[in-house]
Amino acid sequence: MRTLRLKAAVASCPYADKIGWEESADTPYDVVDILTIMTALNPSLFPNERDGGDVTHPIAAADHKRACLKLFKDNQEKYNRLASLLPDMLHLYDLIRSDARDRYNATGKGKRGGRLRIMTSKRDRAGNAVENALEFPFFRTPRNSYGKKGTYELTYAATFAILGAFRNFVVEDGDGFAWKGGFDSVQRAWKKLGSELVITCQETAETLPEHKMAVLLGRNRPLWNALHKIVKEYLTRQDAGATEAELRAEIERLHKLVEQGGSTS
Repeated sequence: MRTLRLKAAVASCPYADKIGWEESADTPYDVVDILTIMTALNPSLFPNERDGGDVTHPIAAADHKRACLKLFKDNQEKYNRLASLLPDMLHLYDLIRSDARDRYNATGKGKRGGRLRIMTSKRDRAGNAVENALEFPFFRTPRNSYGKKGTYELTYAATFAILGAFRNFVVEDGDGFAWKGGFDSVQRAWKKLGSELVITCQETAETLPEHKMAVLLGRNRPLWNALHKIVKEYLTRQDAGATEAELRAEIERLHKLVEQGGSTS
């Protein structure tokens, strides 16, 4: 596999030694983990627009990690063209999974975020969440230091379903790709949309059998469609010069349609 461009993209990051570039490397993360994140955000393999049919989504990222390895082997250049975005992609992955609880709690809705079905934590023998037991090594602070600890994180399937929606921001840029509006615009979108995206995942999770929820959530195509359309509509309205109030009203409209089981198109 030609992973040299990907490896070089993160070589200067403090977490570089946490990534093994062979399968099942003796490191916290290996090449399959990295390729799974890149698959979720890859618009070459999963275009954001499709004429005459539904948009396809990178469900394999949540459901079958090894399938992402095969996708890379068969489409190496489509991954290598994303190499310059890899540090941002890894940060976005950690941002979503570490910040989801706070996004939900900011809404003031019902139960606290840590008790959601789509939230997980490390537990002690008494069943209590262990404070700051989770690490998010790819998270980049505003001062350009890396890594943070946390008590809760979004489940794997929900993280990737949301992450996949943000490929709306990945656009062609010469021989490679760039973030539409810059990466700061992606982070602002997460702050504005994060609560609705998390609520949408939670409401879908509540319709699924608890013992199969982790698997079924990642395979739930209506959920992937809904999340993708929320982010896409946000960008469409933003491009049209919508005000903050109009953007918020549209987000609420889309969420109500999802709650009612209707189309978000």
